[in-house]
Order: sequence, then C-alpha cells, then structure tokens
Amino acid sequence: MGYSTTGDPLGYGLAWRVHDEAEHPYVEHDGGGVGLWAKMRLYPEEGLAIVLMSNASGWDRDTVADAAANVVFSMLGAGVGEEEPEAAFTPPIPGGIASLETVTLGDVEQSILIRGADTTNPVLLWLHGGPGLPHSPFVGLFQTPELEENFVVVLWDQRGAGKSYSEDLTPEDMHVESFVSDTLELTNILRERFGQDKIFLFGQSWGSALGFMTIMEDSEPYYAYIAAAEAAEWNRRQRRSYEGVLEQAQENNDTEVIQVLESIQPFDPTNPEHIAAKDQFLDRYRGGNTYTEGLWDRAVAYLASGESPEYTAADVERLIAGVPFSGQTIGLEAAGSGYNLFEDFPVSPIPVHFFAGRHDHVT
Repeated sequence: MGYSTTGDPLGYGLAWRVHDEAEHPYVEHDGGGVGLWAKMRLYPEEGLAIVLMSNASGWDRDTVADAAANVVFSMLGAGVGEEEPEAAFTPPIPGGIASLETVTLGDVEQSILIRGADTTNPVLLWLHGGPGLPHSPFVGLFQTPELEENFVVVLWDQRGAGKSYSEDLTPEDMHVESFVSDTLELTNILRERFGQDKIFLFGQSWGSALGFMTIMEDSEPYYAYIAAAEAAEWNRRQRRSYEGVLEQAQENNDTEVIQVLESIQPFDPTNPEHIAAKDQFLDRYRGGNTYTEGLWDRAVAYLASGESPEYTAADVERLIAGVPFSGQTIGLEAAGSGYNLFEDFPVSPIPVHFFAGRHDHVT
C-alpha cells in the first residue's frame, strides 16, 4: 500500500520487477482494469522508457516490449535477448553467381557485389554516384532481372562509400587519381576472373565522370562506356541547374525560393554553399534525384528498415558516415577540377552511350 506525505493511504501500491540478469538491465511494472492494460519498462543505464497501453487481451505485452526495445538497441548496434544479426548476403541466383566480396584496390579494402545468371555473359562494372552513394544496398529495389540475365553485374562500393568506408581513411586517400586507379585495377581483376578480354563500363552521376576520367586514362579494357546522368561540364551543369530552378520559381511566383536564389547571385558553380542553396529546392520542382513521387522515401525506408539483405545495420552506419566524408573530400576536389568533356575528351576511341533524364536538373 502506498501512502501520501500526510500518511493517508493512497489506495494502490507500485512494485517494480527487477531484471538485472538481462543484457540491458531494466525494471518494469504493469497492471490494468476492466478491458485495458498498461506496462512501463525502464532501462536506467540507457535512459530509455517504454510505455504500452492497449486492450487487456489479444497481445503479449512482454513480446511487444521486447520488440520495441530491439528496435532502439538495434539502431545502437545491440539487440535485446537476440543473437547477433546475421552477416549481409545477397539472394542466390540458380545456376549463376550472387556474391558479396571484399577486394583490395590501391591498398584499400573495398566491397563488391556480383550478380548474374550466367558467368559467361559480358561483365558490366557499375560506378555509383554521389560521391559516396553506392547502388549495392538498393539492388533488390531497383536492379531488374533482365540486367542480370544478360550481364554479370558488378556493383562496387568505392573507397569511402558504403561498406568501403573506414575511419582509417584520410583525405589523402580520396583523390581523383586514386579512384581512377581503383577502377582500372578492379577492371583487370574482373577480366582475369571471368576470362574476358574486355568488359562494359557503366557510370551514373559522379560515377559517369569517374568513368570518363578512367577511359581518358585507358579505354583498351572496355567494349563500350555507358554514362547515365552525365555532367559533361561540371560548372556548366551547376549553372544550368541554378537557372532552371530560378526559372521554375519565377513561373510559380514562389517568392521564398526566388529570394534565396537571388541572394547568391552571381551564382558560383564551385561554391559548396551556393550549390547547397540551389539543390535544396530541386526536389520541390521534381528536378532532383527522383522525379517519381514517393520513390526517394521508398528507397530510404528500404534501407532504414533493414529490408536490404546486402546491408547490415553496421553497413548502413558506414554508408551514412561515408556520404559527408566523400562529399568533403573527393566531392570538393571534383567540383573544383574544371571537368569539361568538350575540351578534355571531345573524341572517344570506344563507343559511348548516354542516358539522360528529361526532368534531370541535377546533372
């Protein structure tokens, strides 16, 4: 029985069950009345409280409390009452190849994902964008069976990105020449492994620039190069992007956007602050990374919810850390490089194919 400060009976008692044997010790109390039930669980060491209120029947309150705690602790890298999470994997392809592997490129361990229905098919090496945004965690969401039926698709998490991010990397590890060298080294590894004289090279956004810089260095290992969302001239694409957003804002009489964009005139395509001010409005006019409504949210949810078997929670943390690291290193170097295909690479010795989005105002 509980008592007030005046000594009067309060009419109820409160008892805490102590679970100090648990991996994350906690105390809890539950109870209820006609048709309802409530549970409170406290994790003192972590500063976490879980409160459940529901009907009295139809649910197992201990199971629900455990599940709620697991969500929190899995984000922190530790589950409650569960075994360690399984290692990342990629679903098998009967008769083909489906493999997550680590390779050493330029003395840096890096991750590759290989998928294909027939290992005798041509190899397609995929250079992701960002920099720092690998495609591998989204393979189950976006990669089509037709691609894997016709190619051995190799998705590579570049140094500093996704699974290939490491706190041991420094800005000195993140120069353009290192990425070009890594690309050629991985190309030769794949040529030897699959017994192919040449392979196909695909690059998207930042990866498309990396691909062009690679074939500038050496085009001999490739049948052809496919560039998607290609920024043929780094500075021009930023200026055209800025002009496109400003024009759309003026057509919509969106005074907030107009004021922000006019405040950074003259627009400097090499200034990260100017670029960030412009980029924040691209998605408003569906000219950003995704045109299809809801697609970006679906991709984020796919990754954050653990749906991607190729990425563990620890891999997701590496990806999140790698995005700003890559942007502040190789991203800034690329932005200030004066990259210009019209001047630097007007003629290609191998076939080049372009994929350009009609509503793409990023590249």
